[in-house]
Amino acid sequence: MEDDDTEGVGESTCPPAADRGGSSSAGGGGGDSHGYTDIEKEVFDRLMEKRIPEVVADPVAFREELHRHFERLPLSYAIDVNVDKAEDVLLHRSILNECTDPENRPIFHVGFLNGRCRNPPCS
Repeated sequence: MEDDDTEGVGESTCPPAADRGGSSSAGGGGGDSHGYTDIEKEVFDRLMEKRIPEVVADPVAFREELHRHFERLPLSYAIDVNVDKAEDVLLHRSILNECTDPENRPIFHVGFLNGRCRNPPCS
């Protein structure tokens, strides 16, 4: 039995190139190799509406980057994307890009939540 600490293909890793293009399980139609086209468009449109600087600075280049981000992830990613929080896609893309360098791993992002206590005692 070998010790292999490398991460396998999953939602936080890129699938091998051979697994990415045009497989029958990738879904999508009309020549797309995945089923993200509508989700990508919605996310892009939301980010444009919100006037996110990196998006409005060069929309064509950003659209291509967004496409590459979706392309490298499994279809299950589309199920989890909340287009109302399109900025989360930017954060996820940034985290994945940051962790491509093994020297940067592990990568953490902490978000703070503001909660309210319904029943006393709360401090």
